[in-house]
Amino acid sequence: MMNVNDSNFKFFIRTFLLSGIPFGSIMSIFYMISDGFFDGIGRGILGGIFFGFLMALFNLRQRKKFKNYIEDVLDTETVIYDGEASSLKRFEAVGGWLFLTSDSLLFKSHKLNIQTHETEIDIREIATVTTGKTLKIVPNKLIIEKIDGKTLKFTVNNRKVWVEKISELIN
Repeated sequence: MMNVNDSNFKFFIRTFLLSGIPFGSIMSIFYMISDGFFDGIGRGILGGIFFGFLMALFNLRQRKKFKNYIEDVLDTETVIYDGEASSLKRFEAVGGWLFLTSDSLLFKSHKLNIQTHETEIDIREIATVTTGKTLKIVPNKLIIEKIDGKTLKFTVNNRKVWVEKISELIN
């Protein structure tokens, strides 16, 4: 049995459901077409449970790893807000963690990406922060427009909280 605190348990369940249900639904449709209705439903449900569980384990591991990163690397700064994020880099959504401190917004990718990178934006360089939608459907995009005109986009959870926290620092 996993010994996790309540917030980690909620995080695990949320990730399990948000990744397992869409994957299972898509796989059910695929398998219903190729193998029939009942086989398709069964395989889709099993595939969704398996995929959701693996994604939840992976994200929980990444969460713990980046919490250690806060203690080791960002020990001189106070982290105001942080969370899992993807940085849009050309055609790849690079997964990692986004940190907000009083001085900067820092993205650190995890090592399982093709394009690993670290991006640090000084708070004084941020002109505006807004939200957007991925594929014009999913409300999870954080858009940072810098004073020099460059735009950076991140996929995050709780995008309104990110906007609120960053706006407090830039205003």
